[in-house]
Amino acid sequence: MDYLIKETQVYTTGKDGQPYVSQKTSKPYARLKVKLDKQEEKDITLFAWDLNNIPKVGDTIKGEIKEQPEYNGKKQYIFEFLKKENPNSKALEDLLVKMTLMSLKLDELVAWKRKETGEDKPKIAGTDIPYPTQESEGIDENNIPFS
Repeated sequence: MDYLIKETQVYTTGKDGQPYVSQKTSKPYARLKVKLDKQEEKDITLFAWDLNNIPKVGDTIKGEIKEQPEYNGKKQYIFEFLKKENPNSKALEDLLVKMTLMSLKLDELVAWKRKETGEDKPKIAGTDIPYPTQESEGIDENNIPFS
């Protein structure tokens, strides 16, 4: 849903004077207390991860308002921005479907070929290499030097 920002209060430091920093990424962020056009009676908190692009009064933002547990006897609301869809996700999904279909067709062809040739097991690379035996090399077990 689209919301128009009516009022903002921007906080970049906590009550202790230390700047807000993400524990996961160690990047600075801002906490905003906003009033929105459709929710004027509620103070809504939102977080801005890009300090150069903090929403201002008059900006329209897209997202959802979620109710949080009470804090100091006051209901809390948080604003969650809509997640941007990756433009490549549809193409990757289509590619995955095509590759899966190709794999299934290949499996069918291999099964058909095995049935046609009468093979029970697939040949594994390297298993049909003729290794030398004692007879083919002319080795006499009783006459081995250095034994």
